[in-house]
Amino acid sequence: MARTTLQRILYDLHLFPYKIQLVHELKSTDYQERLDYAVRIQKLAKEETGFIDSLIMSDEAHFHLDGFINKQN
Repeated sequence: MARTTLQRILYDLHLFPYKIQLVHELKSTDYQERLDYAVRIQKLAKEETGFIDSLIMSDEAHFHLDGFINKQN
């Protein structure tokens, strides 16, 4: 099937093969923050019994145009 035919079918079905995703650029300080976070989590896991079992993790994050990210400092 030709690519243009597929594009026409998707358009007729109101389906769009491209999804715009906004990403942010990692800054030089981000790497150290990630390392510090990993070390802190490892330390807590070793020191506090049941710490890992009490974690709730999500892959969701909200990034804003002004550089704010919904993370806790």
